[in-house]
Formats: sequence, C-alpha cells, structure tokens
Amino acid sequence: MKRLVCVLIAAVLVLIAVTVPVYADTAQIEFDKSRVNCGKIIIVTLKYSAPYNIYGIVFNLNYNNSVLQYEAGGTNLGSQVRIVEALSGEKYYTAAVAFRAISAGECLFSFTAEASGDGKGSGTALGTVEVYCTGDINGDGKLNNKDLTRLFQYLSKWDVKVNNDMLDVNGDSKVNNKDLTRLFQYLSGWNVEIF
Repeated sequence: MKRLVCVLIAAVLVLIAVTVPVYADTAQIEFDKSRVNCGKIIIVTLKYSAPYNIYGIVFNLNYNNSVLQYEAGGTNLGSQVRIVEALSGEKYYTAAVAFRAISAGECLFSFTAEASGDGKGSGTALGTVEVYCTGDINGDGKLNNKDLTRLFQYLSKWDVKVNNDMLDVNGDSKVNNKDLTRLFQYLSGWNVEIF
C-alpha cells in the first residue's frame, strides 16, 4: 500500500511538472545586419519579456567603442548605453539603439536587463557584429589617406600588399582609377558612397 501511494504521488508530481508551464524572464538582442561596412549605421534591438507586469526596467548594453560609435537611443556612457524606463504594467519592453561603424573588427555586445513590477527579474544576452571597411586597401582596419596612397601604388603596378576584397570602392566590379577617385572624394568629405 505504501508503495502504491508513493507511485501515485510520483505520478502526480510528474504530471504537475509536465503540465504546469514555467515562465522565466527573457532577454534578447537582435541586429538589423550581422555585417556592416564602415560609415554605415547598424540598429541593435533589445527585447525583454517577463511573466509579470513590468513597471520599471533598466537596460545596459556594453559594446566596443573603438569599432562602433553611438548614434542614438538611450544614454551613452562611453562603451555602454543605458536605457531606464518607467512602464505601465507591460509584460515586455523593446528598445532600439543606433551605432555607426567606424573601424574594422568584431564587436561583441553584452546586454543585461533588470525589471521590477509585480515580480522582479533579470536577463542577459550576447551578440556580435562584424565591421568591415571597403576601401581599407592596406588592411589596417581604418579608412584613411594611407589607403588612398596604397591604391594609387597598386594601380601604378607597384609591388605592394593590398586587401583584394576592399579594392572595388565604387562597386562596379572593376578596379581602376574610378575607384581611386571615389576613395579620394569619400576621404575628402564629399557626399559619395563606397561599396
């Protein structure tokens, strides 16, 4: 009889564990693109949801400010963006932060969220974005006059090392003086795009 009671209790506990959903706070980070060219904007979307009504939330987003430059959304604190919001009982919150790619490299994002309301919780998420620089002819991760000089040398048939993937600056699938002109214009501040 004791054995039967133990088996029944165990079966009930298993059924409860299987049928009662467990809700948890979740944090997500999403990017409008996983690769971005220098000079372009990337939008980072931060999402948080909870099984309870949220009345206050704090988002902290850490990033590499030598690769990306903060543009908009939240408060910029150097290599961190902070968003603090008072809410009216929502179960989720979404925010967007804009960055401009400024030098080549991989940027790791670390996102933490803390929420309070009918309950209290937190969540974390990680994500990465690759930044490349079309026109970074010498491969140093920066776009500057050294690249212009290196492209000129390359086009003049000098024996120089170049980053072959970044030579077609104007996007016409050819490498010629038009690319040199476009890079010069871009570096001089003209309103032209590089591809």
